[in-house]
Amino acid sequence: MTKYKYDDIDSIDLEMAVTTHCNARCRGCPRTDKDTGKKISWLTLSHMKLSTFKAITTGQDNVRHIKICGEFGDPVMNPQLKDMIDYAMTTTNITMMINTNGGLRNASWYKSLADQYGKRIVIVFGIDGLDHDTNWKYREGVEFDKAYNNMLTFHANGGRVKWQFILFEWNVHQLEDAQKQANDLGIPMIFIVDFDFAESLDKSEIDQLKERLNKIGVAYRKF
Repeated sequence: MTKYKYDDIDSIDLEMAVTTHCNARCRGCPRTDKDTGKKISWLTLSHMKLSTFKAITTGQDNVRHIKICGEFGDPVMNPQLKDMIDYAMTTTNITMMINTNGGLRNASWYKSLADQYGKRIVIVFGIDGLDHDTNWKYREGVEFDKAYNNMLTFHANGGRVKWQFILFEWNVHQLEDAQKQANDLGIPMIFIVDFDFAESLDKSEIDQLKERLNKIGVAYRKF
């Protein structure tokens, strides 16, 4: 049997969370109390410091890609996120992916990021509806117009965008319209089927949903 050491690996991906703060109260998120919509009691609020980010990434020559996700918070809440991006972009040749609900910062912040780093950064915007009321049912606390405009701004200025749309019983009727809108914009769309929603469907309903997804040729996965 061949044994491999860490040094034998040509390249690796690095995934990290940089904050436990969030502007949203998504009831399906592990940071949120489903009954009250408030932060779950055991979660301590903190931001990763720039010095910590540097300590993790400095000298990691094998790292080719960094994903900054939102396990217990939205990465864009971290006030030093841009400094982290600047450090990674200027000291390495890595690419980055950032997940966000889109409702933080403003269009000029996203334009500046796209102008500086263009195709080296992918931002995944979690927007689960085509209007404020629909999106709010899950992304409670997020202003739809602001999130949508931030996504369009980053895309229009050369940034790489993916639109993540979680399917629930209250927004599944927008499936085809959402895909058409994404196609018209030239933005890749990925649908995630919410676990509880999927569990509520019988086999025929699941088959119908899969047929709808297949018909419009989109990627999807179970939440």
